[in-house]
Amino acid sequence: MLVGEEIPEIPQHVIAVGIHTTVDSTLPVGDQIDEIHRQGGIAIAAHPGRSFWPGFEPVMDRLDGTEVCHPYSFAYPDAHPELEEFARRADAAAIGSSDFHGSGRLGMCRTFVFVREASAAGILEAIRAKRTVVYGGPEAKAYGDPELVRAAEADGRLRKMAITEYPMSMLDRLSQILGIAGFALLLIASPRRPLH
Repeated sequence: MLVGEEIPEIPQHVIAVGIHTTVDSTLPVGDQIDEIHRQGGIAIAAHPGRSFWPGFEPVMDRLDGTEVCHPYSFAYPDAHPELEEFARRADAAAIGSSDFHGSGRLGMCRTFVFVREASAAGILEAIRAKRTVVYGGPEAKAYGDPELVRAAEADGRLRKMAITEYPMSMLDRLSQILGIAGFALLLIASPRRPLH
């Protein structure tokens, strides 16, 4: 089992995977990444649209992964190139996510992780080594190491994922409504920190 959390601090959001305790969101992003790595985890840039770039600038070389495909990509297809550009600059493992708190499409981004060992440690090691392929986005592209993309195409994985027409189902609508309601409840119920 992999334990993780999204650390939603402005001006960046970081996903911590493979951690044992919660990472303090009030820490500067560099300290957040240090704590993630101290726990043996990996740090992933979450939905790094242009507005998050300034927060990530000082730590670009310390990220283990970056979301290059995210439901945000379908909700705002004109903004998807920002995720692609960030991924080119970050030189980190490509990650496709299905976490979203808005109107994006769930389950449309996939990450194939090429592990040497089928375990939590094997997954973390593969992501650190950039052995991932992501398939998805508005143009149904493959992202990651070209050799691994060819391997995924050769065995038919990517062809199976080629969903060009995906009708919005009742389950999609329900998950969007519940996601927005849950996020609103989180905002209402979360303790307030004093502004300095």
